[in-house]
Amino acid sequence: MAKRVLYVPSAERLFKTHMMDRVTLVKRTETGEDEWGNPIISTSEYEIRCVTLPLTAADLVFLPPGVAQVGDLDIFILPKYKINGTDVIVEPKDRIKYGGEEYEITYMTDVMHGPKTIARRILARRITVGA
Repeated sequence: MAKRVLYVPSAERLFKTHMMDRVTLVKRTETGEDEWGNPIISTSEYEIRCVTLPLTAADLVFLPPGVAQVGDLDIFILPKYKINGTDVIVEPKDRIKYGGEEYEITYMTDVMHGPKTIARRILARRITVGA
């Protein structure tokens, strides 16, 4: 009797399979200071795939008060993206454009599978409201 082997894809591969949302990542880099000492910010935009979940009142029950509000985003992203030969890593204070609105990344944590980071979970605060 032949042995049957059950193929189970890796957690990382399963995660990548479900990243169907496309958002614009706005990388913010401090490039200097103006004459009053305020930072000068330059931006670069990249389109990335992710899982995007708008927060509802029911979701807020599981978060500490003040961390997020209804309409903010819970986003799952890859630890690193390779775009046109450049490694792009999402960092706090970067921004996300999604659905005509802009969000600022306020919280980030790693999603681990054993010793390996397979994704990152971020909370993004809505800073503009689409028309």
